[in-house]
Amino acid sequence: MNFDEFIEVKQSKQNPKDEHPKGFKPGVEWNGNKGQITTKGLEDRGDLDWDEWIDYWIGKGASKTFYIKKDEAINFRVWDAWGKNPKTGESEPTKFYYFKTNLYSRENSTPDKDIQELANRISKIKPKPKTKVKVHETCLVLSCSDWQVGKKNTEKSVLQYFESIYKIKDDLKNLRKKHTIDKLVICGLGDLVENCSNNFYPMGLFEQEFDNRQQMRIARRMLTKTIEILAPLFTDVIVMATMGNHGERRQNGKANTSFGDNMDVELFDSVEEIFSKSPAFKHIKWYIPDNYLTTSVQVLPNTVLSIAHGHQARYGSNAQAKVVNWFTKMSSNKTKAELYDTDVLLVGHFHHHFSVEVDHRLVLCATAYDLSGQQWFSEQGGGSALHGVTAFLMHNKEGRKWSDINIY
Repeated sequence: MNFDEFIEVKQSKQNPKDEHPKGFKPGVEWNGNKGQITTKGLEDRGDLDWDEWIDYWIGKGASKTFYIKKDEAINFRVWDAWGKNPKTGESEPTKFYYFKTNLYSRENSTPDKDIQELANRISKIKPKPKTKVKVHETCLVLSCSDWQVGKKNTEKSVLQYFESIYKIKDDLKNLRKKHTIDKLVICGLGDLVENCSNNFYPMGLFEQEFDNRQQMRIARRMLTKTIEILAPLFTDVIVMATMGNHGERRQNGKANTSFGDNMDVELFDSVEEIFSKSPAFKHIKWYIPDNYLTTSVQVLPNTVLSIAHGHQARYGSNAQAKVVNWFTKMSSNKTKAELYDTDVLLVGHFHHHFSVEVDHRLVLCATAYDLSGQQWFSEQGGGSALHGVTAFLMHNKEGRKWSDINIY
């Protein structure tokens, strides 16, 4: 059942058959990512608790997902009908008031036909024979970081991004002259969409050219095509993701639900669904977090890669110091054992490349593919980051477990 069908079924169970004013049919009418909600006929014109009506029509807890805007106009109609006198219980002519207003969903990227269309195309790709590898010694790690789809120059970013992907594909021949590389790890580092409802800096909304649904469609096609190009070249593939700050569901600048309510992981959920029924891509393993801001995976035997967006690293003299301070503190906690075992920590968020060894581990920041100019950042003295796709190798060996860091 898709999202629209869910709304229709839920509210139809409660929808009364009584007559009502024209245009004021009680219940919820939903179309895309916006709709209308109408009360039953009420004898009292007092303040309305719209959360109660949302839960009544759609289901308990629905008000956590759906909401009305406080500044939206509320329409009403008066309807003369027969009602019961609350004191005598006898029927008598009564004025009923019907209230209607616009209804919105915090799930801005309502699933659309694009997912099914992509799934149909991917499912037609025929699998190629692959030789099973008992123990992988080396893997190629690819970062998908800070695309921020939706800002100006998005079309240019997409074109140049795929130029980078094809450069990685071409360079794989050279890398395989030095190492046996049969495994690919694709890392979603967050901020892959810009998210119209997030106001992170002045002029943010003004600089966006695509709404949330359009952003998700573009990002979904980018990620799907990336996997379609590269995954067939490897025996085994891992796709792992984490959540960025631009993907957060926010109201008035603040996250209002949970860490897991994030457009970055929603993107990976939908792409996993697209590939799930295709025999040609059964060699992909997916690691998508539910409600955590770090993801750690043993990508090779005794070799752990951890990813985080980086926005949780808050304190330090510069970006590198912030991440190192955060990582050092987190990896010392017993409850974060996976971070202690990390060989490479890969982050995004800061848009520029840096790498530093911390004890026997590497902290690496991936480059972004945001071509909007980053004016607000640069006007504060932050400069401008060179774009690109960061990729590197990880190895199952003693000593440094990484090599060949490249920006394509």
